[in-house]
Amino acid sequence: MESFIQKKREHNKTSKTGFSILLYNGNENEALEVYKSFAKQFDYIKVKLTYISPDWKVITNPYSTKIEAEHILMVIKEHYPNAKVL
Repeated sequence: MESFIQKKREHNKTSKTGFSILLYNGNENEALEVYKSFAKQFDYIKVKLTYISPDWKVITNPYSTKIEAEHILMVIKEHYPNAKVL
C-alpha cells in the first residue's frame, strides 16, 4: 500500500495541475483559425493548440485556481460563448 501512495505522489508531481479553458474542440482547420484569432485578440493569455485523437483542441495554459480560470472565462465568453473550464 505504501508503494502505491508513493507512486501516486510522484505521478501527481509531473501531471497537469490547475484549470485550463477549452476554447475549441474539433477539426484542424477551424482549430487553427480559433488559435490564430484568439492569440491575436487576447495576446496576454497563453494558448496552445493540441491534437488528442480524433480532435484538435485550443486550450489556455492552466491556472492555479478554478476562481482564476473562471474570471478569465468571463472575459473570453463574450467572444467564445462555448468556452468552458476543464
